[in-house]
Amino acid sequence: LIPQTEREIQRLREVLTGHPRVEERRFFDVQNAWDNGMALAIARLLERYPDHRIVVLVGREHAQSYESGIPRRLQVLRPGVRMKILKREEFQRDFLFSTDFSRESSSANSIREPNCRP
Repeated sequence: LIPQTEREIQRLREVLTGHPRVEERRFFDVQNAWDNGMALAIARLLERYPDHRIVVLVGREHAQSYESGIPRRLQVLRPGVRMKILKREEFQRDFLFSTDFSRESSSANSIREPNCRP
């Protein structure tokens, strides 16, 4: 695993103030595991589909800046990769739209395999 920076730990401590019952070390470890896992999945997709663009929708703490979270880890795994972080504040409306309304494509269908595996 790519370890967290001191800056990331400080930011997570700020977030943790809103979750007083959560054990700090566990919270940091889980966040780091998610960031590493998602960065690795993206790196594998980029390797498999080098001519494609990949859109990743994640919570703010996973992509706060290029120097933290998934973007920092992705730079370690794929140096020189081009990224753009779009923050929610940049949009007037917040929605995700799909033209496929079939039951098989529903995110509520828990039997379906995730479509994000590389």
